[in-house]
Amino acid sequence: MKKLSQLIVLSSFSSALFAAELDSKVDIQSGYNNNPYRFNDQFTIEGAGFMRVKAQTELKVLKPWSISAALKHHGYEDTATAANKTEWQLASELRFGKASDHWGASMSFNHLDKTYISRLNGGPSTYQGQSLDDRYDYYQSSLELFSKDKINKSLSNRISLSYDLKDYQDFDNISISDLDYQAITVDERFDIITNKHHRNRFSLAFTLRDYLNREQKDANGNSINGSQLQYHYTFAGYEYRYKANKRFKTQLAFDWENRIDNGSGYYDSNAVTANLALDFSWNKHHNSKMSLKWRDFAYQRDIELTSAGDEEEFNSETRLQMRLNHNIAWPALLGPQGEVQLGYQFKSADANRSAYQYQQQIIHGGIKLNF
Repeated sequence: MKKLSQLIVLSSFSSALFAAELDSKVDIQSGYNNNPYRFNDQFTIEGAGFMRVKAQTELKVLKPWSISAALKHHGYEDTATAANKTEWQLASELRFGKASDHWGASMSFNHLDKTYISRLNGGPSTYQGQSLDDRYDYYQSSLELFSKDKINKSLSNRISLSYDLKDYQDFDNISISDLDYQAITVDERFDIITNKHHRNRFSLAFTLRDYLNREQKDANGNSINGSQLQYHYTFAGYEYRYKANKRFKTQLAFDWENRIDNGSGYYDSNAVTANLALDFSWNKHHNSKMSLKWRDFAYQRDIELTSAGDEEEFNSETRLQMRLNHNIAWPALLGPQGEVQLGYQFKSADANRSAYQYQQQIIHGGIKLNF
């Protein structure tokens, strides 16, 4: 009887694996960045070639359950290896229902490894004699509960409750701010489909970020002993999509984010973002995309500090970013579904502190494969 039970369990497990669907994507890009560290021209600016790899695989074990793993690596030539960045993610999701009407939960684990380069110093930074190269390395755990409801054929909404725990690199031997935090977010999104050409989306989110060991600051930027810092975020967004025909689509989006701290208001800020994107298919093999993104960020405090101890800050920044991409799909005769990608990016930032004013241009090309 025991052997029979084991055989039944093994057969069920084998059936589940054979029924599983495995989807994988690999994106390999090579290019040149004329300003990898986003330096101002007061420092030496040296461009460098890079290789970027993105790989993702998703296993759908049973109909409601999927497991995925993703890796992103951005590696530069010897002249700019400090700009290298590696990120990996493991995730699992349970989803019940249809694509247009479903509910479920997801969990993910992320790790980011990169070298912190100070744009005030023009290179690696130290504090109290210790290197800060790993200052912004972190591990992150996230849990999300979500529900999407199709109210009628024109209106649907998605609401989610998420929890994030972010653990940054520790510096126990020096008195530096601890960036670790936990956050709870409630996110509500409404999609309104007027007809096959017009789609509108309204988003509203609230986040409470609770730092685990970081102090508030007074109006002059000095730490308040014995205090604990919290941020309250309010986010509102609108997105409009227009599909003229099968070949041409456009998207226009506006976002606003307000941050309020629980202390003197030293960290209070506003951010406004606008984005325009155009998508044109020349034929079944050629597709072009263009996007323009503008973002304005500003603290609400009046004073401007040249230094804030162990933190580097600016009072305001305006960024403009342009992206141009052209994708060429190849025939099925060449194997896995894929495309050749060519791209160009231009970024420009203007800030109240000259060290944060920069321009950057990136050209890249590569292939993307779907298995």
